[in-house]
Amino acid sequence: MVLGFVSYAAFTVSALRAASAPTVRIPDAQSAEPVDRSTTGFEPLDRWKDAVLSGDKSALAELYSSMPAASAHLPEGIERNPAVEEPEFWSSLHSKGLLNIAPGVLEQTSPGGAMRLLLHIELTFRSNDLNQRFLIPAVQIWVKQDGDWKILISRREGMAPSPAYALWEPESLNPYLYPDPEEAPSDLRLALTLAAGEHKRVLMVFGANWCYDCHVLDAALHSKDIVPLIRTNFEVVHINIGDGESNAELAERYKISVDRGIPRFAVLDPDGRLIPDQPEEEFPPATQIRTSDLITFLDRWKSSTRPAK
Repeated sequence: MVLGFVSYAAFTVSALRAASAPTVRIPDAQSAEPVDRSTTGFEPLDRWKDAVLSGDKSALAELYSSMPAASAHLPEGIERNPAVEEPEFWSSLHSKGLLNIAPGVLEQTSPGGAMRLLLHIELTFRSNDLNQRFLIPAVQIWVKQDGDWKILISRREGMAPSPAYALWEPESLNPYLYPDPEEAPSDLRLALTLAAGEHKRVLMVFGANWCYDCHVLDAALHSKDIVPLIRTNFEVVHINIGDGESNAELAERYKISVDRGIPRFAVLDPDGRLIPDQPEEEFPPATQIRTSDLITFLDRWKSSTRPAK
């Protein structure tokens, strides 16, 4: 059995697509409530966030590398002196009514001792007595210089209206939610072994850390309404598709079409067989899925062979 919905921001570190959008009012008052992420898990990024919120251009400039000079890829193209342009852009948001900024770290890696952060930056503005939420996807690469972290490379897309989710958005993100793609076969074997011993089924979740929808779904699976259903009936295993090329063999074996969007589910019996003879079900877009939809799906495909207690 397979479930899938299209990620609204399916971009990767290696292939960010510029997607500038005009500033528009979000009419849904509930969707415009600020996301509460008090800390990012990376202290230098918390300082960057505080400087953006206060409009402190000088404090922002101090966070960008000067030797060597930082570089940035902007929606308009390459800017060779982001130590000037980037502080100017981010600090200007304060005067435009910035009420809150919540940079979520979707993925965190450490290439060569640097710190690469793939960011989902939520911005809330106050205008005409209404809150309006917007999104800027971005990448920042920080390096250690004289004992402090500096931004050496940054990349951001254009600001776009932030989608409103029916599911509750997570207050914190796990940048390691999906393990290394190479771990998928062993993780699946372990999940099948545990499922067999507990008379459960295996819930495979195909996704990636860069996919914000995947983080929203995982938060829903850990909600108080769903946790008992998961804990009693399923072993959950996350299958990392990387930039879309990883674990293609597993996806094909279990009839998962990741090019149609992630996250996607596959439910297996403990012997590793996909629940057979079931038509593929399509949920509505991620923003429309509700907790009740997930409960209905999980309740339908939970194991019916659990021994009586």
